[in-house]
Order: sequence, then structure tokens, then C-alpha cells
Amino acid sequence: MTYDEIKWPLKCQCLLHGETTVCSMALAKLPLGQRHSAVRMFVSSSAPPGAEHFKGDLMKTRFGRSTAAALALLTLLLLTATPSFADGVLYTNGPINGGANSWSISGSEGYFVSNSFTLDNRSTITSFSAGLWVYTLQESPTGLNWAILSSSRDGFSGSELASGSASLDAGNFSTSPVGFAFDYYRVFSSTVSGMSVNLPAGTYYLELFNASTAFGHDILWDQSSGLSTAFSNIDGAIPSESFTIYGTTSTAATPEPATMLMFGTGILGVAGAVRRRFSL
Repeated sequence: MTYDEIKWPLKCQCLLHGETTVCSMALAKLPLGQRHSAVRMFVSSSAPPGAEHFKGDLMKTRFGRSTAAALALLTLLLLTATPSFADGVLYTNGPINGGANSWSISGSEGYFVSNSFTLDNRSTITSFSAGLWVYTLQESPTGLNWAILSSSRDGFSGSELASGSASLDAGNFSTSPVGFAFDYYRVFSSTVSGMSVNLPAGTYYLELFNASTAFGHDILWDQSSGLSTAFSNIDGAIPSESFTIYGTTSTAATPEPATMLMFGTGILGVAGAVRRRFSL
């Protein structure tokens, strides 16, 4: 049987392992490795028109699959290495008590109170809430100053990592009454928003000071006696206060740009080597 008697590519004459074999759909049935060898040997032995085209299609298919696999691997790395962020509570020292005690943070008296908090992962603080007492039932909080300090023995010798002010006028302070204490204090849940403080995992201090009210009366931080360590610049170590810190947490480290560049270069190198091999 000669080439003229065989219809290409439904039937073909293949040289496989040095032997001449008449095949019907042979290439489609051969394992991929043998198919490559058969086509290469066939084309080199004066194949009929169309054989080289068939070989090219086969090589392109194999190169395409290899490239797709490399790209899939790179995509998987990017997905697993890119940080995933979750909005929510970063730390809480308990709810507002409203009946135990409170500690002054009034600006008119120069009081500072700080409470420790711990971040388990690198996080960005976006807001916090705290329980505040104001003297007289007609009063309400109008603002305060805050600072994030590095961990320290007494809460005041650590360096300041971030700070800011919040007020009703600025729109980054909101407050709502939640009850009364000892018949002459009004208790509020107050929230400071608009923050963007990025910190690695560790222990820090939230410090509140220079707080103000509508009519200039005393303002105090509600005591919850939670797990935090607390300090007052007047009284020293005190029971801790009620507060909750909110923000986003990064749960995976982002690869350094140099690492990603090296990996991408490696992928391109592998793809180039595969292409050169299949172009032989």
C-alpha cells in the first residue's frame, strides 16, 4: 500500500520503532510520547502534503497545554499568597458595664487613661468604640483625643505610633446613650471612626485623653475589668475599661516583589524551553 492509496490524515503511514506500519487513525490512538516520535519520523521520510501541517498542530497543542499548566501554577501561587482581609472586631475588652466605676479622661483636668490590646495578625485599625460616662443627665460627649502607643511597662513611656482627634463637628465621632449610673451620670456608647492605623501582630495601648462634653462637665471611661492592662497618669495601674477595636486583618503574607519577579521569570523560562523542544 502506498501513500497515494491512503487518505491523510484519517489514514497514514507511520515509521514507529524502525518498522513500517499502516495505521487507521493511528496517531489519535497512540500515547502522546509515541505520537510525537511517530510524527517526527513520518515527516522526515518524505511524507505526503499536509503531514508537516499536522505535526505543527500537534506541537502547538502540546505547547499550549504546557503553557496553560504553567500559568495555572502561577495563578495558584498568586491566590494563595495574596492576603485575604476580613472586616470585624480586632480586639474587645468587654461590653459597657455602666455600674462598676469609671476613670476620668477630661481635657479640663488633664487626665490620660490607656488600655492594652493585642493583635494576633497584621491589621489595620479603622475605628473603635468605648463606654463613656458624663456628669449630669443633660450632658453628652462631643469629642476626644486618642493615641496608639507601643507596649510598655506603664503605658506612658512607649513611643506614639499613631494619634488623632475625633469630634461631632468633624464627623468622625458618634455617640448614643445606653443608660445611667448612680442616678447622676449618663452612660454613652461612643465610636471614633475614619482611622487607618496599620500594625503588625503585637501588644499595644489605646490611650484616650482631652475628652470634652457639650457643657464642659467631667467625662470618664467606663470600667469593665476585662483582660487588658490599664493605667491612669494620675492613679497609676487601674482596672481596665470597656472598648472594642475594629478593622481589617491580613491572614497571609504578601510575597516580596523580588520573589514574585524571580518566580515569574522561572515560569517564562520553562515555557520557552518547552516551546523550543516542541519546535524541533
